[in-house]
Amino acid sequence: MFGLFKRKKLDNDPWIDGATDEANRAVTSEPELTSEKQIIQSVERFRVEMSAARSKAKGERELSIKDDKETIRRAEEFVRKTSIGNSLTSILRTMWHWGAWSLRDDWNLVEKVPSLAVHHSNDNSGNNKKLLFDYNDSSYEMALDDRGSPYPECEENIGSITLMCNSECVIQIGVTQHFNQEYDMWSYSGVESLKLGDWIQDIVELDEKVSLACAESYDESSEKMIRDRAVNLPDFD
Repeated sequence: MFGLFKRKKLDNDPWIDGATDEANRAVTSEPELTSEKQIIQSVERFRVEMSAARSKAKGERELSIKDDKETIRRAEEFVRKTSIGNSLTSILRTMWHWGAWSLRDDWNLVEKVPSLAVHHSNDNSGNNKKLLFDYNDSSYEMALDDRGSPYPECEENIGSITLMCNSECVIQIGVTQHFNQEYDMWSYSGVESLKLGDWIQDIVELDEKVSLACAESYDESSEKMIRDRAVNLPDFD
């Protein structure tokens, strides 16, 4: 009885042939992509693939330098918390002329800083500067490398300060100077190399003691001027 509901397929059956023709027409009726649309699709697909490749490569690069970035962060934090970078620029500014002044018989400011001996250096040219001094049984050499403006429109000079302790480089920092600042006014901008050691305590101490000596010398000069002026004036009751 099930055979009553089945239609036997015959060769050249018009029903089957009609269905096949209709299916073929449905397929062939879909619009074919023009050459320009094919190019557009190909370019869009290529750009998507390249964007994904760039994102993957960037992620891999970031991962490869993760430890290096952490090292730099910790070094910057160390320099900031110890203020060693600011101490270097302060010593450079305060002691800029001390090497030349040390040749004078009437200059005794250095005597106010125990354990410090200043030496004159002939290795100075332009705004480049080199300081030579001994402190706490160690020999130091501080050198400023003024590289000038990085490009014509920039309003800052850039440079570096390198500190040698007993002929070994212990720190190098980047520094900047605005055009309207004096030749000896440089500001810390970043740490480029660093070796931990006892020299850090030396430089921090020296910075504070030199600043104190300069303040005391200024106060003494001001007091002397006041006394010298007052001695020629009447003592009013």
